[in-house]
Amino acid sequence: MKRNINYKLILLLVVPYLASEIINRLMGYGISLNSSLLLTISSVLLSLWTFSSVVLWFWVGRQFGSLTIEKIKSFILGNVIWAISLALYIWQFIFVDDINRNFFVAGISQHYVLGFVSWGSKVVNLFTNTIDGTVAVIVAYLIMFIVFTVGFITSPTFKIEKKFY
Repeated sequence: MKRNINYKLILLLVVPYLASEIINRLMGYGISLNSSLLLTISSVLLSLWTFSSVVLWFWVGRQFGSLTIEKIKSFILGNVIWAISLALYIWQFIFVDDINRNFFVAGISQHYVLGFVSWGSKVVNLFTNTIDGTVAVIVAYLIMFIVFTVGFITSPTFKIEKKFY
């Protein structure tokens, strides 16, 4: 039986979280140890991640767009972790009070989109002078979705399937 899904692609879906977790931990250690070296390294990594995350996520979209399974299934599979993370973020930052917030769940949902937060804050800044962090992160999620979708649609094997009933 031939498998149509390359399971290495599914591992690529957690790369945004892992990269952001590493950057966040380096920054945390830099602050707690009062180490300017760790803070500089984390700042440089964050800048690199801001630009490379767009390229990576576009490429991941193209990879999922070129899978040989049904396109809607491929699209949903490629965005399942994104959707779960967005749902967790909305739950923790819109529906839950600050006192009752679960910091582990809130941290996971924020880390997943860290590479796009700078872009999200720039978009929000186009429309207002004050940037609300919650709005900037939600816009970052939308940008992440758009980048994946553009990569998905521009994949070499993407075809709109027409079914006549």
